[in-house]
This record gives sequence, structure tokens and C-alpha cells, in this order.
Amino acid sequence: MKIKISILDDNGDSYVGEIELNKNKIVKKSITTPPKKRKIRKDTTGDKISQLISDGYFDTNRTISDIVEGLKTYDYHFKSTSLTSPLRVLVRKKALKKTKNLSDGSKSARWTYVKG
Repeated sequence: MKIKISILDDNGDSYVGEIELNKNKIVKKSITTPPKKRKIRKDTTGDKISQLISDGYFDTNRTISDIVEGLKTYDYHFKSTSLTSPLRVLVRKKALKKTKNLSDGSKSARWTYVKG
């Protein structure tokens, strides 16, 4: 006999599993856990870019050089090469979207980032 289990913990994460029983003993069990959520640590480059997101800076398309200038307004000075990895993480978390399509319908030659 197979039993399907679905559990929701206090953090809102759900767990789904299946257990196969055979006369008072467990024959096979499988439980899948949700993927771990990557949190952005305080005072990191990603955290500083997140401040720009929350301030509405990414409501319009921004290139990496635009982002460097935007961070300078907060007195954070970065090279553009230092931003590629944190931007990639924010795109994967769907906080930002990476695109060459501009808001007016035209295409940009360079990648731009806009609020996801």
C-alpha cells in the first residue's frame, strides 16, 4: 500500500513524499524537499543592488554602466566586472530580468536589466 504525504511547515515550505507499506514495515520511502532559498546577505554587492531595486531604479531598463553610476549616488564605487555575478543571482531569483528589448519596443545592442 502506498501513502502520499504533503506537509506544510511553519515557514511556508512544502514537502511531498510517498511511503510504501508492507505488513507493518516501511518498504520504500521518498521525500522531496523544496530547494533552499538563497538569501542576499547584508552589506554585499547584491544587497546594494537590491536597494536600487526597492528605490525604483530598475523601473526602466539599465545597462551595467548605468548601474555603476546609480550605485555611486549611494557612495558605492564598483567596477562593472564586479557586478556581473550579483546581477546574475538577482536575475535567477527573478528580482531582475535581463533583456535586450527596451520598453519602447526597440532592441538594444547591450544587455539591460529591468525589474522582474
